[in-house]
Amino acid sequence: MMFQRSQTVVAPIVTRYIQLGQDFSQRIGAVCRRILVSLQGLMTAVGFCIANLARYGSAFSVGDAQWRIPLAMQIPVPFILMFAVLFVPFSPRWLVRKGRHEEARRVLSLLHDTESEIFIEQELLQIQQQIELEVSAETSS
Repeated sequence: MMFQRSQTVVAPIVTRYIQLGQDFSQRIGAVCRRILVSLQGLMTAVGFCIANLARYGSAFSVGDAQWRIPLAMQIPVPFILMFAVLFVPFSPRWLVRKGRHEEARRVLSLLHDTESEIFIEQELLQIQQQIELEVSAETSS
């Protein structure tokens, strides 16, 4: 099967949004992590429920409305997410990996809602050590 040019453009964008839940769970503190990750699972179940109700409701429609209504109901949410993700800061791990330590420090301060230099430095040091460990594991294998 040959890939079309549009598939090679759209696939990375779609893949990025699929991984948003995992990305967000790594950025938040341990206290909120379980709540937000559980909320993501709950919203997935609610989404399936809404999709089934939309499909059931449109089954009684006549003609093209049977498939157009459920399709049209899916369009707004991805556009809202595509706009909202522009306001999400870069991951501190990614910033440290790219050598942008000051920006990582600022993002950590923003994400943890603290100005405590000790906490931010400990977190930054932990991220740096983890990245060094990952890099050394990559080069040794």
